[in-house]
Amino acid sequence: MTGQVSCVVDAAVAIVTIDNSARLNAIDLAIAVGLADVTRDLAQRDDVNAILLRGAGLKAFSAGVDLKAAEASGNRPKAFADIEHAMLEAERTLAAMSIPTVAMLSGVCYGGGVQLSSMADFRVASNDLKLSVPAIANRLFYPIPALERLAAIMGWACARRMIYASAPFDVATLLQWGFVDQIADPIEIETAALDFARTLAAKPREIVAAYRAIFAALERGDRTAAEHLRQEAKALELSRRKNS
Repeated sequence: MTGQVSCVVDAAVAIVTIDNSARLNAIDLAIAVGLADVTRDLAQRDDVNAILLRGAGLKAFSAGVDLKAAEASGNRPKAFADIEHAMLEAERTLAAMSIPTVAMLSGVCYGGGVQLSSMADFRVASNDLKLSVPAIANRLFYPIPALERLAAIMGWACARRMIYASAPFDVATLLQWGFVDQIADPIEIETAALDFARTLAAKPREIVAAYRAIFAALERGDRTAAEHLRQEAKALELSRRKNS
């Protein structure tokens, strides 16, 4: 049985759910391709102001890439390559979108699940979360874009500790490192994550889009482009106010 990805729009929040419950929402090719397809569709919509990314149920956000499915495919390297390709496509789409993404982390989040959660701008976690990247223990090599995102979120020192440990970190440590933005009790995590996303969705879409572009330029080290984007956004806002 393969996993699936669904999307429901609640007001201006798109709730994207990865569902492979029998495997703790492990990411097989169907889920990876589904994520790429759903994010591509959402990028074309103007009625969505934020995305909430979650796993089905509360036992897991995602236990990572489905190793058993990769083995069962008969060509393990190709299975991993196909999943990585689709995940990178979803990442590029999310990064290029003008709206923010929130990941709801509950239960366990391992390996590829951490990669997926790092694609979000923010992460709301249940206080029973266990998160790890067991790539070294499994003799796997984490995607370079994922390593770069981890470092951008919490710094190179913490990113190295997460990779080398290959063991779960608790939510208090992840909050201290800056990987997690908010903590909630397990029974409240769904409400807390949706409220977080709704707060973002209520912000002026065009202003948020401008800031996302500015932050992206700064992260690339291109301060000149960031200043140009700022001045351009200021001019558009001034024009809007004059015409309102």
